[in-house]
Amino acid sequence: MTARLSPLAFDVCCAEIGAADRPYPLDVPHHGATLEERARLRDAVFRDLQARRLARSGRLEPDFEGSLRTLAGPRRAIEAIILPDLTAARGVCALAASNGRTAVLAVLDGSGVLLEEVPDSRLVAIVANLTRPPSGGRPVTYRLPLSGLQPGCRRRTDTILDRPTDEEARHGADARTVREILARPRIAVGQFSATGIDRLGRRQRSATLDWFATVDGPFASRTRIGPDGEQWITLSSAGHAMLTQRLGELLGELP
Repeated sequence: MTARLSPLAFDVCCAEIGAADRPYPLDVPHHGATLEERARLRDAVFRDLQARRLARSGRLEPDFEGSLRTLAGPRRAIEAIILPDLTAARGVCALAASNGRTAVLAVLDGSGVLLEEVPDSRLVAIVANLTRPPSGGRPVTYRLPLSGLQPGCRRRTDTILDRPTDEEARHGADARTVREILARPRIAVGQFSATGIDRLGRRQRSATLDWFATVDGPFASRTRIGPDGEQWITLSSAGHAMLTQRLGELLGELP
């Protein structure tokens, strides 16, 4: 099932299934200032949906309704906000949602919302495709304490030697490389996060994965607390395989 909905149609359909809020980050405006105006808009939307066989006798078709309900209350999901061109007026917002059996990808752009049923097993890879990452290239990953990114900063250790340890020397070299990558001009940016339902039925949210592209290629970075209690940054190249792996890690870390 694939369907393109105008912002008005998506707003009406979300209300039809009883969704109090529009699924983040699919932010469309609420239409209709009065109940009478809202009813007129609903009638117009349903005439269009029925012409496209997405509704019948004033009710949403079951498969179409099921996709909307998966978006509104997924068991697990990946949220994406991508600005593929920094000169563009607006970017792309996407929600890839799964109910444990089927999955739906919804992409909001300037013309509306595109809904598409996708294989549940390929949910993560399909989200990675939204950035159009290259497949080739040598994957690289740097992981170091965030404090180490400050020029001239040296981590506190128990050594009494004045010279840095091998680990400190390696972190120093990595820090210089990471600083250089982070300082490069960016041609595209984005953010990803994952959500899921825990055993108590509560929705949990992962940390954010930042994505950016330079003329030398795309990269992904995230910061989290390490076993030593410090904040550590992981910066990786973000070709398709590596970005898919990083997005899978976001889902895997949810309780």
